[in-house]
Amino acid sequence: MPTSTVAPIFSRGFIGKDQGVGSITIGDAGAPGILNRANFMSGLVVGADGGQGSLDVLSGGKAGVSNGMAMSACSSTPAAPAPLIVGGTGTGLVRASGSGSDLLVSGKYAAGFGGTTAIPIRSYHIGKIQVGSNGTLVAENSAAIKVGVSQLSNASMGPYELIHEAYGIGPIDVEGTGQVYYGSETATPSAPGSIQASLIQLKDPTSALHFNHTGSNLSFDVPLKGTGRLVQDAGTTTVSQVAALPSYATDGACDPVVEHPTDQQSFNGLVEVNAGTLVLPTNDVLSNAQSFTVAGGTLMQGGTNQTLNQVTLGANGTLQLTDSGQSTSDIARASSWSGGGAVLLDTVLGACGSASDKLVITGAITGETRLKITNASGPGAATSGCDGILVVDAAGASGAGTFVLDGGPITQGGFQYQLVKAGNGNWYLQATEAPGQIIIQQTVTPSGGAPAFTGSIPFTLNCTTPSYQYSGNITVTNNVGNSAPITVAVGSQCAVVQGSPMPAVTGYQWSAATYGPSGTAMPVGGLQTLTMSNNLTRSGGGTDNGGNTPGSATPVPALGAGGLGALAGLMMAAAAFIGRRRKQDRA
Repeated sequence: MPTSTVAPIFSRGFIGKDQGVGSITIGDAGAPGILNRANFMSGLVVGADGGQGSLDVLSGGKAGVSNGMAMSACSSTPAAPAPLIVGGTGTGLVRASGSGSDLLVSGKYAAGFGGTTAIPIRSYHIGKIQVGSNGTLVAENSAAIKVGVSQLSNASMGPYELIHEAYGIGPIDVEGTGQVYYGSETATPSAPGSIQASLIQLKDPTSALHFNHTGSNLSFDVPLKGTGRLVQDAGTTTVSQVAALPSYATDGACDPVVEHPTDQQSFNGLVEVNAGTLVLPTNDVLSNAQSFTVAGGTLMQGGTNQTLNQVTLGANGTLQLTDSGQSTSDIARASSWSGGGAVLLDTVLGACGSASDKLVITGAITGETRLKITNASGPGAATSGCDGILVVDAAGASGAGTFVLDGGPITQGGFQYQLVKAGNGNWYLQATEAPGQIIIQQTVTPSGGAPAFTGSIPFTLNCTTPSYQYSGNITVTNNVGNSAPITVAVGSQCAVVQGSPMPAVTGYQWSAATYGPSGTAMPVGGLQTLTMSNNLTRSGGGTDNGGNTPGSATPVPALGAGGLGALAGLMMAAAAFIGRRRKQDRA
């Protein structure tokens, strides 16, 4: 068992009492051993009777809090109040921060007289932390908060040691608006510390345990009990298997009763995920929680089945059932569902009844939920003759658009999967042959010093078997542009024609378009590219943007042979008429 030297003893203390403000900091990285420690041997209240108090244990410092010392007599000493009380009648903050920093909370020290044999532990030897309203307990930056038992090797005055420390057998009770933090109590997360306790009990709905840290895999293994809130604010936190109680000496007489649930089923409060990731690594880890609200971040249950009861999935929240395809039978059960975010599922994209993770909702369903499907090595196949692949088992009513595929239909192996609500109210992935797609590519070739063309060029796509027409525009940048993919039916034979009018380019003219390959039947899931190309040349040869030949004379209309004959006849008649008039005038 670990051994540590005890520092000088302070009497029972209050930090911040009777409307006053007080603070104590224990921690001097340059101080050796005992000079970086303090002990409060008659208990400590931080923030009492309207006062504001703070205790910081930093830089490898050690703070011991206890209720004095007692021999190991059976039932001779009554149970003492919690050695450490934070807030309640005042505002209190107790923080342990920094590698090697320890906050050690015991009941009454188990006292001996120089021996090293462990003394049998009684209830009054076991420590406890009570966090009341306006009280905050923080473990950050690799510091440790330890609640349990310490034994004195020598109860006489003078130097003595703590031996047979058994931390992790004392509880932390959180009442009212009291808060416990792994990481920072501020808006900026910090590296987490650790807590060794037999239980964290959130006694009221406003009591809370927060994970607000920068760790990538914080393992939370302390039993949680009560009706309060478990809040994931930052970092990645795994609700792990509950740690076993450490061993401690007993003699079969007056042995203490230590409340230490072996799982998290005693927690029936609220789970909130605001950012980061909360991991549920085994089946039904928090199945008695009233509700799960994922406003942001990720609730990760990949590879497990979870009972989540009332679920609210915010627009920025994610429920992840995927685990790289290792399991395709995970289930998230909800008694009610309010959607808004995304659910990640592993699915074998195959034929009818293929395996998939799924939601099972027994009650009311509201909102819109996006399903993100990851294919688990499915080859793709038609689902004709059945409802498809079940992904949402919905006992409650759900309208069109309640569940949608994130990113639209999924194509696999020449088949396209769409999310469809069946007649039984459940939601399935249904597959049909995947249609093809056509991209129209426009190329402009400038000549004669013409600048690179940037603009919009119209087109029309005409298809047969079946008949289909689509018109649009291609945005061309520096002489090249592509249309967005156009979906067409399998077997379609399509050709493109350039639309009109073409965009005006001052001083330049367009040649007639030339077209690339067309008329090939579209295969299942195929992709075809049809091309259009034009030359852009200086005006003067060809037509300008209005259809004329700029810079050339307008031609005079020509007469045919019949027209010329008629014109000659008219001229001869006119000459004869003029001759007769002259003869008459002479007469």
